[in-house]
Amino acid sequence: MIEENKKDLRIIKTQKLLKESLLELFKTHSFNDITVTEICEKSMINRVTFYDHYNNKEELLNSIIEDIKEDIIKELRDDNL
Repeated sequence: MIEENKKDLRIIKTQKLLKESLLELFKTHSFNDITVTEICEKSMINRVTFYDHYNNKEELLNSIIEDIKEDIIKELRDDNL
């Protein structure tokens, strides 16, 4: 039985691609210079699909930051066991 709160694998993959694309663009562009179009082109994902997941590039960045925070918290908890 599949848990209801688990994300669909397609959603996970799409969000992962978008996050990786934004991080890759950071290597050559400042955040203000990066456009949603560039993120979509880099990830080979349609703009409509981008907006199905995020309202804007800031929300995508915040999602990346939340992932990092969760990873740090998990590491800290694991170290304290």
